[in-house]
Amino acid sequence: MKKHPLPLLLAVMALSPMFLFAQPKTITGQVTDTFGDPLPGATILINGSNRGTASEESGHYRLELQPQDSVLFVNYLGYQSREMAIESSMQINIVLRENIRQLDEVVLWGYGQDRRRDLTGVVASLGRKAIQSVSVPAFQGALQGRLPGVDFTNASGGLNAEPIIRIRGVSSVSAGNQPLIVIDGLALSNETTDRGYGYRTNPLLNLDLNDIESVEVLKDPSTTALYGARGANGVILLTTRSGQFERPPRINIGYYAGFSEISRRYDLLNGREYAWLWNEAVRNADPNSSSELLYDLDNQPNTDWQNLILQKGFLQEATAGMSGGTPTTRYYFGGTYRDEAGFILTTRLRRFSFRTNIEQRIGKRFRVGLLLSPSRTVDRRVGNQFIGSAYGITSLFFPNVEAFDGNGNVRRDHIETDIGIRFGFLGNPRVIVEDQEVWTIANQVLFRGHLVYDPLPNLELKTEFSAQLHQLENESYFGATTFFGEPNGRAASLNQQVTAYTWNNLATYQTRWGESHLLDVILGTQLTHEAFNATTFSVKDFPSSDFTTPVAGGHNTGWFSWDEEYVFLGYLGRLAYQYQDRYLFALNARYDGSSRFGADNRYGFFPAVAAGWIVSDEPFFRVGWVDFLKLRGSVGLTGNAEIGNYAARGLVGSGNNYNGQPGFHLQSIESPDLSWEKNLQWDGALEFSLWNGRLQGSLGYYLRDTKDLLLAAPVPATNGITVLNNNVGEIRNQGLEFDLSTTLLLGPFKWKVMINGATLRNEVRQLADRDGDGVEEDIIAEGLFLFRPGESVSSFFLVKYAGVDPDNGNALFFDLEGNKTPNYSPSNRQVMGSALPRFHGGMLHTFSYRRFELSVFFQFKTGFQRYLLHGNILESNMSGIGNQLSTQLNAWRPDNRDTEVPQARLYQSNGDQVSTRYLHNADYLRLKTLTLAYTIPARKARLIQWRFFASVQNLLTITNFPGLDPDSEFYTAASATQGAVLANLPAARTFTCGVNLGF
Repeated sequence: MKKHPLPLLLAVMALSPMFLFAQPKTITGQVTDTFGDPLPGATILINGSNRGTASEESGHYRLELQPQDSVLFVNYLGYQSREMAIESSMQINIVLRENIRQLDEVVLWGYGQDRRRDLTGVVASLGRKAIQSVSVPAFQGALQGRLPGVDFTNASGGLNAEPIIRIRGVSSVSAGNQPLIVIDGLALSNETTDRGYGYRTNPLLNLDLNDIESVEVLKDPSTTALYGARGANGVILLTTRSGQFERPPRINIGYYAGFSEISRRYDLLNGREYAWLWNEAVRNADPNSSSELLYDLDNQPNTDWQNLILQKGFLQEATAGMSGGTPTTRYYFGGTYRDEAGFILTTRLRRFSFRTNIEQRIGKRFRVGLLLSPSRTVDRRVGNQFIGSAYGITSLFFPNVEAFDGNGNVRRDHIETDIGIRFGFLGNPRVIVEDQEVWTIANQVLFRGHLVYDPLPNLELKTEFSAQLHQLENESYFGATTFFGEPNGRAASLNQQVTAYTWNNLATYQTRWGESHLLDVILGTQLTHEAFNATTFSVKDFPSSDFTTPVAGGHNTGWFSWDEEYVFLGYLGRLAYQYQDRYLFALNARYDGSSRFGADNRYGFFPAVAAGWIVSDEPFFRVGWVDFLKLRGSVGLTGNAEIGNYAARGLVGSGNNYNGQPGFHLQSIESPDLSWEKNLQWDGALEFSLWNGRLQGSLGYYLRDTKDLLLAAPVPATNGITVLNNNVGEIRNQGLEFDLSTTLLLGPFKWKVMINGATLRNEVRQLADRDGDGVEEDIIAEGLFLFRPGESVSSFFLVKYAGVDPDNGNALFFDLEGNKTPNYSPSNRQVMGSALPRFHGGMLHTFSYRRFELSVFFQFKTGFQRYLLHGNILESNMSGIGNQLSTQLNAWRPDNRDTEVPQARLYQSNGDQVSTRYLHNADYLRLKTLTLAYTIPARKARLIQWRFFASVQNLLTITNFPGLDPDSEFYTAASATQGAVLANLPAARTFTCGVNLGF
């Protein structure tokens, strides 16, 4: 039979496209930014695989495809990732947009997320790129100056020092002023025990900066109202790193090392100068003084005690992480080790932290996740902000003595000068460092588990349980030759436990109908519980310095233990509506209850409403150079519950024994009506993007009134109690905030600038009537600060220093009528300034050329003062025996009449009283971070990206403040009383270099 070739030919023709398609093909293109500039080192992957390449110096790439490949995934640091469908074209050019302030950037606000363009609230955001090369012991230090309206102050330059954080001012006198910090849905505890000696521990020291993916700060009522009774001081949300579904594994390894040094030292008198000023003070106090009280100026030794306790600190940090995901699983595993020796001898901080974050899809409707983060911090310290600490004593100790004996050993005898003068304790600054041991070991575990169920396409149900387990041990030993250890040594031990958990249940529903309507609804509950317990005891009189543990002490000097707990229960809801994607509305509310308040006022209602209008989307808006323009505003109510756990309870205490029988005494009276401080806040802003994104930013105004202040008001003392906590008083905060970013230069050389700032006007508007006469009364705190209607919180209330009488060297002061008088009287005190900065912010310059990038970040504060608590010691014109600052060489003498330093008089007070003599403007501009980086992009088959960098922290501070550091604070973080320093360590100047490896 004859065979016809036609069927075979038709079959071949039909299958030939399949054969052709099955052959590998090559796709090419270029990766650029929105300005057309190439992006070298961009990663181009086949979605769902680990096959890919990287763009070359010119931005071009070349990639071989397999038949099943359908989507490209493109990623570049600092730019939005993008997925591109693979079509028939053999060339695909890819344009990436920067992440910075992009309108489609997703922003978290606590219980949900929105595109930035759709936000009706105020959320300041910071991504991981902004903090990736910053070397700080605690994460808060990396945020300083980078977020508008958020004022960070470091308690001191110590490795463990706590930060003082104020969001939009100070709103309370007696209740807390620190914001609520939430990490992955868990409200973190801020409990810490002050062991004295300047050892206030940062309660968030265990958190690892490398774990943080983004930081969002909620400031306005539209975002903070859902936190109800805890949102008054703002909320800081920390989101940690996680993987993504259908992403190939990515490994990141980083290491840096460097050294640190003290940024500023005391300018003290040397041995001869001290002896000269002493002789002057002796003669001025008593012209007939014996010559035995005078030093031989030509025979004085000199010891620089600062040199003997300072060192070059060393630090290193290593981190590694792996992230990725399959279609059903996403994961992140990471760990960090940090080891840092401070700039004072023997100080050292080591931290070990790990993080596991996994989420698993179960079928099409369920997801289950687990996050586990254990950490351990070991911290040895010598004191941060106390005159009896090592550095504090360094400023006082005699410079005209020998520090070492004839054998080269540090002297441990009671050192005397050559005229027989000695301090009241046995040792010296170097001995304090060597013979004192204070260790703090903090172990923490953060846990989160969640279950998500999607019963309908638009409905999500989520339950989430988070817990924090924090255990702190503090062991301290002060040898017999230290300031706190005389005569035979002292020691103390503290054990502290914090157990906190948060249980969230949320239902989220989102639907769109037609092309004009979008509705988003959230309903939920939140239960928060925290339990705190601690035990401490102290001993003295050790048989030998070889024994340093507290159990070796001969006498027990104190034992104390306590337990506290609280519970919050909240019901929350949010309704957000969009019309035509340009008219935005949101209604938020929370009904909150707390165990901290009176039985009649356990619950409070905290609503907020917000609206936005995207003007640039209107058909009538035709302004070509305006890309985006939005008006938004909000008003709402939040509460403050940071008053301690038992302020509303009636309490009794033990210890009042009588005739051998145990007895009790009344400590406080029940206050059943005690309720929240209430913050009513108004907020309005304008957001914009101009000239194709060349200039972007926002400008806003806020007004925040705090009413029903939690204050102690007087009550009849019939029960032995003179005050009772009540809701009285009002404070107002208001100000402007702005946030701008602009690209000044384009092309191969780029120059970008980001600047933010905020003004603050704070005013006390009402206080309690404490004596029942119908007149509001002032509150004077610490003998320095005034709370008075019409004035700022923590206004300085001081006698005004008037200089020196040129005729006799007496210190002069102003009375209330403006007359100069040599007579000092507290009745002449008046308001002389404020501790709150009127204007603060930061500015970042980023310069880039090809693979090089230089970032220069400045941080600033203006319009505030700081009081030197140690001024009457170090600048007392030799009224005591301690060393003095070199400024005291300018003391009044008959041949030096034009001076602000009174005549030196030994053991006589002449101008060293509390006055404006020790109050100074603290305005400063600080070069906070300077970083130079060089990136070697990934190359084709070898998908490895190298980033080398060198960085300096706190390189330069421009200020007229005479103290060690204007960015420091003596008083506790929660206190409204702020604005003083006392031997606070200055910031460390840190130099590091390192490498980041990604593949």
